[in-house]
Amino acid sequence: MARRIRWSKRLWISAVSAIVCVGLVYFGSVAYRARALYDIVKMRRGWTGRLFRADAQLGYSGVPGACGVQLVGMPPDVPTCFDADGFRVPDPAQAVLSNERPLVLALGCSYSFGFACRAEESFPERVAQRLHGTCRNAAMPGFGLAQMLILARKHIPRLKPDIVLVQYSGWLVYRSREDHIAGLPGTLPAPQFVTSATGMALALPSFEFVANPFDLPVAEYLETPASWFDFASFVARVELPSQSRLDWRATRVWIHGLVEHAAEPADEQEIERSVYSEIASLCAQNGAHMVVVALWKNMPAEGPVVPAAVTELGCPVVIPLPALRANLAEKTREGYMREYMHWRGDPPVLVDGHPNARAHAIIADEIMRELEGRN
Repeated sequence: MARRIRWSKRLWISAVSAIVCVGLVYFGSVAYRARALYDIVKMRRGWTGRLFRADAQLGYSGVPGACGVQLVGMPPDVPTCFDADGFRVPDPAQAVLSNERPLVLALGCSYSFGFACRAEESFPERVAQRLHGTCRNAAMPGFGLAQMLILARKHIPRLKPDIVLVQYSGWLVYRSREDHIAGLPGTLPAPQFVTSATGMALALPSFEFVANPFDLPVAEYLETPASWFDFASFVARVELPSQSRLDWRATRVWIHGLVEHAAEPADEQEIERSVYSEIASLCAQNGAHMVVVALWKNMPAEGPVVPAAVTELGCPVVIPLPALRANLAEKTREGYMREYMHWRGDPPVLVDGHPNARAHAIIADEIMRELEGRN
């Protein structure tokens, strides 16, 4: 009997030790994955104020009426505000909102949102200002064609805008094939286009087993001094709640994939053809003039290429790249970066690769050239 008790005690100790070891190894893996996000937070990058919320259709959206600031690593911080409908609007202290026509609706990602720029510096707002009208900027960082289509279906029939600025960028279709929005603390699910028995289908986000990143205390670590204790606290309070649920979800998806065939992402060309043509139809049905704005991340070595699925719609396609290139003193990739990206400090340091205010002004000029040419 005593021997049996000793063996039972040893097995219990071994089981507990194994569980502790597995837990420590897993915590170490979470800490390893958390390092990149922690470094970004310590560089003062992100938003303060509760600006965003989870959204059952889009993955996430702006909080109606919220105001805060975007941090880009070095001052000045960038005011970020949303109106009662969740559209990005200028700082109320800098602009008076109105509903004057023409109404300009913008659909796109961070490039149309005006990432790292004030709202009034973004090209959708500049176009509306020059037309003496109103901007409704529905673009959001991380969005793809799936979110753009959802927003077009919602806002074009309701607002009946006069002009709809629809972004074209190659990465928008890639994002619409993914089931998550990257670049946020934790990974939010996203709508995606998948194959189905009847063709292409739009699958809405699944929030099962996903921690809401907007409930995580990320902002608390923006100003705290970096240290091992601070990092361990960040892992325990931010990354562990998020990553553990994501890892459990990934395990379930993997097991489900072994048992049942999961839906495959839809074909890229079919997505582009379907999305841009449906937005064009929505515009035609509601008296809106659709303008496609083709944007690239950098100055490509090759000439601008917009697919036939977009160019054959019959709506104007504005390609600002030649004008951006023409305004360069040094027509190289490095010259493009110096002129059209975000630099801060002395000596200047590149803090963000999105278009800066000067680039947005040139993009707006090209859009206005197209709009004035049709009148």
